[in-house]
Amino acid sequence: MFTRGCALDEAELRLFDALCGTSARATEQGRLITVSVITPVTDRARSSGLLRPDVTAEDVAAFMRMADSTSDARQRQITQQVLLTGLRAPTAS
Repeated sequence: MFTRGCALDEAELRLFDALCGTSARATEQGRLITVSVITPVTDRARSSGLLRPDVTAEDVAAFMRMADSTSDARQRQITQQVLLTGLRAPTAS
């Protein structure tokens, strides 16, 4: 989920971001949609001991936006790897 951006390609992601930036209400709606998609995945990962217990769906959404804002594919991949490593529960491999 994290590395595929919920199956949006780059053009779709740019469109989603542009639409979410049109107003405060649109921004909030975009945040709610993103969190609703991410929450079941983070809940399963946390329950299985793979995700740090203090990480929320909102945190993962913010990290995904951070990784997606990088300038090129190589930088995005490195950013995703670093962020994913930090999201793992201390005992998860």
